[in-house]
Amino acid sequence: QILLQMAKELARRLMQRNALVTSVSDRIRVFIISSAEALDIARTIQNAFDHDPFNVTVWTDGVFRASHYAIESLERALDQSDVAIAVAQPDDITESRGQQRATPRDNVIFELGFFMGRLGRHRALLVEPRGEEISLPSDLAGINTITYRYDASDLTRSLATACNRLRDIIRDLGPNR
Repeated sequence: QILLQMAKELARRLMQRNALVTSVSDRIRVFIISSAEALDIARTIQNAFDHDPFNVTVWTDGVFRASHYAIESLERALDQSDVAIAVAQPDDITESRGQQRATPRDNVIFELGFFMGRLGRHRALLVEPRGEEISLPSDLAGINTITYRYDASDLTRSLATACNRLRDIIRDLGPNR
């Protein structure tokens, strides 16, 4: 009886542990966060990594499922990610302390923080347009971002340098084991 109880308890604890351990992948799993307005940028980044050893998922790639809460879907995406890339575009205008500023969508900032909390700040990368005045939360002040020159007429070319920098960083980081 004692051995049977020990075996049951061990099995229960192993099941509990296995629920928290993510599967190991040979390919680095990258999740791209963006607003709907910056979806073309997210997809261009995804396409740039087509020949790299990365599995790249944009938030529109079946992540948010019917009858699930958004946060639940994000948790599942987080469990299946090694690196996150957040695209900050000046999509909104917010007023703070009497001044209007261009800001990224609040869900992009929330999701960046969500991924930073689990993956670590080095595995959650922020991409923003160069030369744009984008107001970020003060807690992100001083963080090094990856910048790109936004040119809607040729996104592939304008994002190439940023994608090369991202590629180098992601390869250096490797899978999150």
